[in-house]
Amino acid sequence: MSHAPSTVRALIAEAKRGGRPTAILLKEARSIPEPSHAAEALFGLSEFVQDKQAGHVLDEVADLVGTIERGWRKAEVLSMLAKKGPTWRDGDVGLDETLARFQDRVVRIAFTLDGKELLEALPAVARWCPPELMPELLRHALEKGSDPLEAGKRVLGLGEAPGVVEAIRSWPDASLRARLLAYHHNHNPQPLLEEAIGIAGTLPAKDQVEVIRGIVASLAGDDLTIVHEALGDDPEVRARLLAALAARADKVDLPDLAAAWFAEGFEVAKTVADPKAREAIAGNISKGAERLRTGKPAPASAPTPPTPVTAIRAAAPSSKRPILAIVDTYDGKLGETHLRAVGRAAPLCWAFGLDLALVGFPGGLDQTVRKAAKETHIGEGEGYVSELAAAGRIHWIPAGEDGSMPTWPGLPIATTPSPDVLKALDFATAAERAHGRPLVVLMGLGKRGLPASWLKGIPHHLELTGKRVSLETATAMGILAERMRLLAT
Repeated sequence: MSHAPSTVRALIAEAKRGGRPTAILLKEARSIPEPSHAAEALFGLSEFVQDKQAGHVLDEVADLVGTIERGWRKAEVLSMLAKKGPTWRDGDVGLDETLARFQDRVVRIAFTLDGKELLEALPAVARWCPPELMPELLRHALEKGSDPLEAGKRVLGLGEAPGVVEAIRSWPDASLRARLLAYHHNHNPQPLLEEAIGIAGTLPAKDQVEVIRGIVASLAGDDLTIVHEALGDDPEVRARLLAALAARADKVDLPDLAAAWFAEGFEVAKTVADPKAREAIAGNISKGAERLRTGKPAPASAPTPPTPVTAIRAAAPSSKRPILAIVDTYDGKLGETHLRAVGRAAPLCWAFGLDLALVGFPGGLDQTVRKAAKETHIGEGEGYVSELAAAGRIHWIPAGEDGSMPTWPGLPIATTPSPDVLKALDFATAAERAHGRPLVVLMGLGKRGLPASWLKGIPHHLELTGKRVSLETATAMGILAERMRLLAT
């Protein structure tokens, strides 16, 4: 029995080079037993049939996709069709109606998906969705997606469409409604933030804090002031949200605003009735204010060593360059493995316009840079380590004492050969999700890769090969640097 994917590729390749008549190739494509592979073959061949046949072949493709029983496979084929559909036959205007009918059918087939499969197909399908179907697609995503908030974001991240705001407003869950309005506020011209905060303000205190914190985490500039002006009078809620606003202002490089809100939050915290809550809030605010003042966390019991002058604060990156972050997963002191990784990474970062972050490395930045520059023998790595450090582009980010993740200086993306299907994305999608922040692409140093707890906590996963193949550290590093170069230009 022939291998179906190979048959698909062979048929399309033969059509491109003008082999046997297209009618024979179509007949062979129709004979492929698995509907998903038959649909892929027919869609590829539809590029080469006569115009009057094209619509019939596309109808066959849609019919076959509708019969695919395995949800994950149907999601894969729909994603493929939605990605390739816009450039089908180079946008032949004579076939606009034919393509529009097929586009409508592809999106409507997505309405048969649910759970993780729907979430997997949404990014591509939503991007190709006709504007008039967007409200319906959004409602289906919220109702049937395994993660309603993430499903909604994958639809709303594409911008404004008729009826979408009304669809959000009609959603019964006030918490989700507020989050989605705030998210959509960031992706279309309509000012929806005040409405979102107003809805959140009607929730119970605990839910109100959680929802508004989630909203604040994606805001900047004047939007933070809008939230501040809309805060209610409940002392505990107000104090907690002032702390969140101040921390966010610090992260987006608004230190004066952050200082003012930390100070206000500290005063409001004094009026909280519950002594435990009052102490906890005041403690959090004090830590945030100390970090703002010194550029590092407040000491716990013993003073921390001085932060190297060439390091950046994790909360305030100094540029928008993508960051290649190497995460130490070894126990023990700074050793040859660490130095070799720095020696390999530095020339790549210098050549491709990236910053380098050393996460959880033992010792400090100065010690690591000095030893790596002295001991590396990889090409001209010695010079590039020193050059990169002198330019302030090697950053030392300590992990938590319990192995917990630090605050990242941008949007964190975890590299893994086994991405969570709900978190998997490509570089283009990652750049869209970053909204102007630098991408921080993390790779684990050594065979173990990134810690499981970090993979669970990081919202986005990246798999380099498309085939879930585990790569050696140096190989993966080179591929990452080249792909990240496109984001740096």
